[in-house]
Amino acid sequence: MLDSERALSDRRTGRGPVLVFIVDHRTPDRIYMDGMPVPLPFLQFRLASLFGRHPGQCIPYETIYRELWGNQIVEDNQIHFQLSRLRKAITKLAPHRASLIRTIHKIGVMLDLSPDEVLVIPNQLAHTGEGAP
Repeated sequence: MLDSERALSDRRTGRGPVLVFIVDHRTPDRIYMDGMPVPLPFLQFRLASLFGRHPGQCIPYETIYRELWGNQIVEDNQIHFQLSRLRKAITKLAPHRASLIRTIHKIGVMLDLSPDEVLVIPNQLAHTGEGAP
């Protein structure tokens, strides 16, 4: 059983915290919102991962830009475009979570959840070097 599946199972049986937002780096094509898989393209997954690592904290736009694109030059509206797509993907499957990702005017963006409601599972292979040729 994957950690994300175990976490969802624990949530359903009341043995663990109520997990709302799960980012599992072993499956970088989706996140889990209220136990439902939310398919995401690569940049939106990275954005969700950034939010998952800092729940309840305002992440400045500069940090988001650096995390997603590094030194690459992109159009200014790309952050807002990716945020919009992420919000749409989440609300498509969980309409009651429409205000989950909040914009803090002229400062940044935050995932409006407590740390107990979020789980980020790292990709163990990336950290240990297993599976390398």
